[in-house]
Amino acid sequence: MVEPILGFDSTGGRRPEEEAMRLRREMAQRNERLEVVASLIGGVAHELNNPLALLVGHATLLRRKAGDGPLADRADKIAQAAERCARIVRNFLGLARRQGPDRRPLDLGGLVKETLEILSNVYGTVITAGIHRAPSIKVAEAAKVIENSQRDINIAFMNELAIIFNRMGLDTAEVLAAAGTKWNFLKFRPGLVGGHCIGVDPYYLTYQAEKFGHHAEVILSGRRINAKPWQVAAVRASSAIRARRRSSPRPPSSVPRLHRDSPARAGAPPRLRRFVRER
Repeated sequence: MVEPILGFDSTGGRRPEEEAMRLRREMAQRNERLEVVASLIGGVAHELNNPLALLVGHATLLRRKAGDGPLADRADKIAQAAERCARIVRNFLGLARRQGPDRRPLDLGGLVKETLEILSNVYGTVITAGIHRAPSIKVAEAAKVIENSQRDINIAFMNELAIIFNRMGLDTAEVLAAAGTKWNFLKFRPGLVGGHCIGVDPYYLTYQAEKFGHHAEVILSGRRINAKPWQVAAVRASSAIRARRRSSPRPPSSVPRLHRDSPARAGAPPRLRRFVRER
């Protein structure tokens, strides 16, 4: 005997097509409400994010200047509270970004100006020398490239002088110290060039110059000099050895001093004669 199964019809007697339409309608209304809430939360989070960044920055600066004492403890509490609020804001922003992409025309110039204003305010709390606002991104990028290229050329000039003076038997540091007494002499020093800025940006600049029909000779010549670190290192090592020899007395030699006409020296092999000190 088959036992009856008790149950309830949740569709209320509706047809499958009507039930599916009802579910789709409820899902659309739920998604619409979620989008409204996410948009509201995202707007609030964006408004709170900028002043919170300033608050965290000021609290950090206050903590550095306060040293030890009650003022430092207050700065720590402010920074901790601000960081807690910042975490909440980040969570809100993450929730708001889960919604689908909003594709619409955007005023990129206006967005860049707003971003520039925000970054100027944030960096202005830390950088006391002031903020320079370039009129365009291209101007800012070109300025950064020539800053590093200029330093690369200056170092290359000093390295080439060091190579020349080393072959002439002159101390490069002494020559630069004498030249530095002139009021308009720019003081640089020989050295190695590395990293991802000074040794790379000149190539970006010369590549763009080639695209516009100009071959940058000075910039590339500086790169050729600084691209030989072994040569620069050898010159610096040689200069350091000479400076050490001049500053410290020479220890007594264990090699006997022989007269140039001595039979012992005359009969010695050529290699040994080179290391025998003459009177």
